Amino acid sequence: MHIWIGDLAPPTEWMDTWRRFHPDWKYDVIDNAFIASRRFQNQSLIDWYMRSMQFAGAADLIRYELLFESGGFIAEADSVCMRNTDELWTRPCAYTVYENEFLRGKLVSPILASNPKNPFVGDLIDQLGNLQPDEIGSPWMTTGNLFVAQMIETRNPDIEIFPSHFFIPVHYSGVKYEGKGPVYAHQLFGSTRKAYGKPNMRGHIRRLWGKYRRLKAKKNTQSRIEKVIFEVRHGLLK
Repeated sequence: MHIWIGDLAPPTEWMDTWRRFHPDWKYDVIDNAFIASRRFQNQSLIDWYMRSMQFAGAADLIRYELLFESGGFIAEADSVCMRNTDELWTRPCAYTVYENEFLRGKLVSPILASNPKNPFVGDLIDQLGNLQPDEIGSPWMTTGNLFVAQMIETRNPDIEIFPSHFFIPVHYSGVKYEGKGPVYAHQLFGSTRKAYGKPNMRGHIRRLWGKYRRLKAKKNTQSRIEKVIFEVRHGLLK
């Protein structure tokens, strides 16, 4: 599942990589039409972020409520999948990933996946519902990374926190994972880098996949594959 709301065209080249590696999944895109067709528990807060055009905040709120209702995995729309992730979801709990253990301390991504009616995800929803108007701030603080990290710290929930290299092997600062552990996806930080809608995005993704397939066919190492992706993201691939 993906969430894509707001006024920009979705990055379908990135989103489609998740379908490619998970052909057996039930796949949905939660879009503007979907959220207009129903009400959420924290609808007023969602409306506030939509009016403010801070769509990441609205997406976080929607993410938690959908996961609580039905469970599943909601991939980040601005990420490219590199391998099947089925082996990760081994037990009924909440899942997230560190943003970067060395640069950003205990900050984590918004919840990636959970079982239905997960108590911690429900706690996130309830806590956000208690926000006063003067407590609403930037999404990463109020609904996302910092908020979830603080809730983990105070609630000590049953949650699996993956190492950052699973989904964010290259931080937006440029710090890169150099180990040999598995990389399931590359986070492209679309909002941070203002990458959405760039005219060369399609070409970059096409070249990424072409070179990835060639490297894989030759049984090259994971580090070489990561180097290609790093070059694409920074416009260095010729």
